[in-house]
Amino acid sequence: MNSIAPLNSRNPVSFVITTAFSLTGFSSGSFYLVCNGLQNPKTLEPTGSFSVTIYDKKGCGIQTVSSGVFLYLYGIPSFVNVQVLTNVPNAGLAANMTIEVTPTVTFGSGFTFRIAFPTQVHLPSNVYCSNNTAVATAVCSVLVDNVLETVLTFLNGTSPAAAVFAFDVIGASNPVSTKSTDPFSQISASNTLGNLIASYQQTGPRLFATLPAVASGSLAQSNMELGTPAVYTFTYYSVNPMYPGTVFSILKPLEVGFPNAFEACSLIIGGVIFPLGWVVVGSRVNLTTGVTIEIPPHTKISIVISSLTNPTNQSASTFILTSYTDSSWLYQIDTVNSSLVPQFKCKYPCATCPSVAQPNSCLSCLSNLFLNGTACLQSCPVGTSANSHRVCLSILTRYLDVTSYVTSAQPTIYSFEFAPTGLVPGNSSIEITFPT
Repeated sequence: MNSIAPLNSRNPVSFVITTAFSLTGFSSGSFYLVCNGLQNPKTLEPTGSFSVTIYDKKGCGIQTVSSGVFLYLYGIPSFVNVQVLTNVPNAGLAANMTIEVTPTVTFGSGFTFRIAFPTQVHLPSNVYCSNNTAVATAVCSVLVDNVLETVLTFLNGTSPAAAVFAFDVIGASNPVSTKSTDPFSQISASNTLGNLIASYQQTGPRLFATLPAVASGSLAQSNMELGTPAVYTFTYYSVNPMYPGTVFSILKPLEVGFPNAFEACSLIIGGVIFPLGWVVVGSRVNLTTGVTIEIPPHTKISIVISSLTNPTNQSASTFILTSYTDSSWLYQIDTVNSSLVPQFKCKYPCATCPSVAQPNSCLSCLSNLFLNGTACLQSCPVGTSANSHRVCLSILTRYLDVTSYVTSAQPTIYSFEFAPTGLVPGNSSIEITFPT
């Protein structure tokens, strides 16, 4: 028969069933008492003994069993979901990582949560954690094998059942490339007695950075004349470590020309030169390296490429240099995406100039401009006109002195007197047109 039994006590749980038997009574044999709506213990440890007492209708005890009735469980709850999120997208950088957990049961304050970080994620020895969703406090420590242990308390005393709770790990480091990490593992929870009360029985989450680390760099050219071949040297300091098999890719600006074949490509690390293989793919040159050593972070890296052609004007944009984990070209490590802009001897709009120290003193101009003295203009100023070399010359006041006049073919001598302005030594000419 069914009966509703109100609780007498919650700690320990105690209730009385008042209509357990039929009116005809029960004299001997076995009977079953089935109680619904109870919750299993949160540990695999055996419980203490249940206590069962049978009373007569006057409330006098008939029989009591108070020992030997134990409950053993053979499995523990699994977390519904576990996620690890980073607030920084770049590889290798320090970040705050949020661990989100969805349990199937409630946990009391003071329980311990453990999770083993993959080797690709660095945990500081003095790790600090902070509260997040539903969590009041989170006290962390790092155990052996990169295991993070966190003692949690909750805002409402217990974790919300089947709802997310979360805490933040401050100052961990993202993986050193955009390649996904190994799974987080050994995800479990223990009560205040150290008894295991939950675990994550699926493959743990993985973490990956979405962007490479951004490094600063510089570009040097063997010469800075417009439109001429030059040796380009790209230099930067790495952010992340690199391992054997690391390769590089350089995306050129459209204004720079690639040769049909490079004379030489090399990688310089700590004064040691490594030859590089190369393949041109559109505006990109992929450089494979023969390096067989580990390169620590913050190392000076130089890549030297010969026979690139300087831009034909000063409007070039930056090269983009990126390192990859291997020749699959899938996973980025570091990138230099600014500051690799070709430099020029002369400032726009000069095509040539005396020296780097005089970049605005033009000796010749870019296309469609006119040289007037040492300046390049859209047109020659009033009082001047351009010659065939697009050089502005003064319109001269001329005085003609005919020293002799004959009607025969005898040569006649003409003398011209000029009052010119704006002539540049070594870069001026005189043009005389005779009438027909």
